[in-house]
Order: sequence, then structure tokens, then C-alpha cells
Amino acid sequence: MKRIEISLKSLAPYYQSRMHHEPKLEKEDPQSYEERTWREKCTANIDGYICIPAAAFKQALSRAAKMLSMQIPNRGKATYSKHFMAGVLVPADVALPIRKDEVQRIAVNCNADGVRGSGKRVLRFFPEVKAWEGTLGVVLMDETITKPVFEKHAKEMGLLVGVGQNRPENGGSSGRFSCEKFTWSDIG
Repeated sequence: MKRIEISLKSLAPYYQSRMHHEPKLEKEDPQSYEERTWREKCTANIDGYICIPAAAFKQALSRAAKMLSMQIPNRGKATYSKHFMAGVLVPADVALPIRKDEVQRIAVNCNADGVRGSGKRVLRFFPEVKAWEGTLGVVLMDETITKPVFEKHAKEMGLLVGVGQNRPENGGSSGRFSCEKFTWSDIG
């Protein structure tokens, strides 16, 4: 098994959209509720710093493997997709150096029902981190995935898939990042 530390640097702003269950106040209209609770869309650690969830990176790596569909040498048409799905672990969130109570917001004109082209639009607010850097820890358990293959997939994950609201995978341009440095080590 290998442990990989990846230094990440943003190429585009990152927007969070965590589902929350903040209760509405009595007689509060939807727009007032949105303006009051937008910070609750943040994922934050116990110290109040915004985090990018580990699951976002795990899903992004798996999605990049499906998108690239790189074939494994000497294995016919077999690709690395299932190896990234089962053989890669992202054990911890990536903490960013910005606190939930300091984050700014962006206003977005969204579909009221979440369906593109449905017609009715409403103003929504999302937490925005304009520029960020962090370190992503990954545990590689599947030896089928070589160092060059992993690094290629990780780089493409940042460019083609991204993380957060309005990421490239969903047709947006936010949440893109570059993998600046990879540090590899063996695990017991």
C-alpha cells in the first residue's frame, strides 16, 4: 500500500452547496430564509474552517477514471475504472484556511425546482472560496494502479471533474484545481 500526499492549488473559485436542515422562522419567506442560512451550505470542521469533503475527491477520482477509460496493459479491454473505485481511499477532508464565518457568498439565479430549463428561477446564495490551496491525502491499496497512472488520473480529476457546486463534470467551470506536487510513501 502507498500513501500519497497531493498539494492542490485552485484554478477557479470553489462553491459549496451542502444540504442543511436549518428550520424556517415563523412567517419567513423563502428568499429571507436563503439570505439567513446560506452559510449553512458550508462543510466545516470542528474548528470552523471550511473543508472540501473527502467523498468529493474520492468520487472525482473514480469519475476521472471512467472518463479517461485508460486500458490496463496486457489485460485486453479492461480499464482502471474499477480499480480506482475499490482500490483508492481518501481518508480525510481537505481543510482550507478560511473560516465558515468569514466566507463570502455569490448570488446565482437558479432553477426553482433544480431542473434545467424548467422556467421558474430564484436567487440562491452559495459560499464562495475564490482561491484556495490544500493537501489531499490518498491511500492506494490496489497495485494495479501505477504511479504514472495515478498521477495522470489525479491531474485530470482537477481539470475535467473538479469539486463543489458548478464543477466541470456537470457542465460548469468552478472547482477546478491543479495537482502541484505528489509525495509518495510506503505504508507498513
